[in-house]
Amino acid sequence: LAKWLGEKMRKKSKALQESLSQSVHIAQESFSNIRVIHAFNQEKKASKAYATATGDVLENSLGNAKLMATFQGMSTFSTLVFLLIILLVGAILIAKGAMSMGELTGFVMYAAMVVSSVGSVSSLWGLWMRSYGSTERVFELIDRSPESAFHKEDRSKPVQLHGQVEFDNVHFAYPGRKEKTVLHSFSLTIHAGEKVALVGPSGAGKTTVVNLLLGFYQPTAGTIKLDGTESHQLDIKDIRGSIAIVEQEPALFSGTIAENIGYALSEPNDHLDEIRHAASVANAHDFITHFPLGYDTPVGEKGAQLSGGQKQRIAIARAILKNPKILILDEATSALDSESEMLVQDALEKLMYGRTTIMIAHRYSTIVKADKLVVLDQGQLIEYGEHEDLFEDETSLYHKLMRHQLSEGSSI
Repeated sequence: LAKWLGEKMRKKSKALQESLSQSVHIAQESFSNIRVIHAFNQEKKASKAYATATGDVLENSLGNAKLMATFQGMSTFSTLVFLLIILLVGAILIAKGAMSMGELTGFVMYAAMVVSSVGSVSSLWGLWMRSYGSTERVFELIDRSPESAFHKEDRSKPVQLHGQVEFDNVHFAYPGRKEKTVLHSFSLTIHAGEKVALVGPSGAGKTTVVNLLLGFYQPTAGTIKLDGTESHQLDIKDIRGSIAIVEQEPALFSGTIAENIGYALSEPNDHLDEIRHAASVANAHDFITHFPLGYDTPVGEKGAQLSGGQKQRIAIARAILKNPKILILDEATSALDSESEMLVQDALEKLMYGRTTIMIAHRYSTIVKADKLVVLDQGQLIEYGEHEDLFEDETSLYHKLMRHQLSEGSSI
């Protein structure tokens, strides 16, 4: 009985942990996107989603409690029934003269001790299975080591990369949808110091190329080489230590401006002069010093206290401070107005100088700065060359993208 109910409790406890995880996820997501929720008047929808999640938590908790109560109740009931049977049989034996009252009393005492011990073992088994079910998901996460092949135990000192990147016949499908291949036979060589722009429609695979380079995922087939060495033979810390990324929506933390710029350093407080220099190069020093607290100004959650251009320049300053060999620009100016874009572009030019740069680009002002253009469509490299050559070819996808954007009066 204990084994059967214990298995039930294990499953219920695991389901409880999963429902708790889901409810926390929904709460965190709602708070993170609170402005969007208010802007679209979706407060009721967010509340309903959380209520549904907490309802699942309550249902699993009650199910777990019912099983535990059933187990404890049946255990106690069976103990009392067996004690009653012992007393009944003992009374019959005494009436027949086959047993004395002292013998019956001694037997009942010993039986009570045995039954109590067995009952304790049963309760322990139930509690053990419930605990096992609760921690099973935690142990699954602890046991996962997706980057184990990329952490080298014999790493004596960091490897200094020079910036050459090579994708050799890379195929890739995301783990959640393995049936859809995102990259097909993708091959590309980027020489150290070269600026390459990845161009193509949405879903073409541009961001996937960056994710693979950063080691967030591993190719389904093919290899990625850095300075001629396959990426899985390098420590992931060395790879990421040589790369900096500036995204369309910079990731800022709710600390001070100095802390966010110094995030590239292990001890930012010891490098305040370097932080100020990086901010100056990124055209950020002037607006920072206009704040009453200067570099100690809190940026708010996700940089809510700053404008888009200010956040972008802080992200650029952070990348400058890291001094990477490989720079990734993920549509770094696509969400800016003309004045902010001019300041950010100037900062980006300083940042790109002498570095291997991979740009996910849509704007003409960004694309023309690239030495080579890589045009992707449906996960395949279909065009490669310089801006002038590709644009002059009226049959090329790049020409169509450019003409489409220009016809709408905007820049690609």
